[in-house]
Amino acid sequence: NDYNGAKSDLDSCIFYYPEYARCYYNRGVLLYNNNQFNASLTDFKKNIQLEPTNNLAFEYVGLIELENKNFNIAKENFKKAILINSTLPTHFHKLAYTFEKLNLPDSAIYYYNKALLIDSTYMLSLVNRGWVYYTINNFTAALNDYNKIIFYDGNNALAYNNRGLIYMNEKNYQLAIKDFKKSIALNSNLYYPYFNIAKIYLEMNNKEYCNYFNYSYKLGNNSALYYIDKFCR
Repeated sequence: NDYNGAKSDLDSCIFYYPEYARCYYNRGVLLYNNNQFNASLTDFKKNIQLEPTNNLAFEYVGLIELENKNFNIAKENFKKAILINSTLPTHFHKLAYTFEKLNLPDSAIYYYNKALLIDSTYMLSLVNRGWVYYTINNFTAALNDYNKIIFYDGNNALAYNNRGLIYMNEKNYQLAIKDFKKSIALNSNLYYPYFNIAKIYLEMNNKEYCNYFNYSYKLGNNSALYYIDKFCR
């Protein structure tokens, strides 16, 4: 927890041993974890120059470029990480997510599949793959993924919300509302399930919809304001 002490030690390491690659990597991790992304990027690149087989450094570079919306650069760094070590699902997951951000769902699904071949219970990839399936209207595959997540992790609020969206799309409102309310019970700070219940109640002319639009808005969902102004004033 002593950031300044750790930073001072690593600065000294680099000063006295400028060719010792791990000093740069460790300082990069320290800076990254303190949201100093540009400084950490410099250290990770220096580490890679000295230790070109460090797959984790490539992943960090990819994460920073992803944060900077340099998606193609991020993609290349995740691919380099995979070439060095193809046994970590996180590398494939991050590459898949990059393709998702590039709006290339087929490639995203391909690499989420790769991550899940390594670890079939890797929750982040299951959640994201389910969402990609949902966005391309493959509701059967999406439902299958969210059912798996809930089987492995019955406390995953986002999985319940997203499964509820599938039921909502099918107009199975009873099951949808049940899932949205379960999502709220697990994490009352997510605005999505409140908003989704509100839209169902609006369609059903259940006057509770204003309460749910207001809950959603108070949690940060600016989209709810349109409905509040139009239907709840």
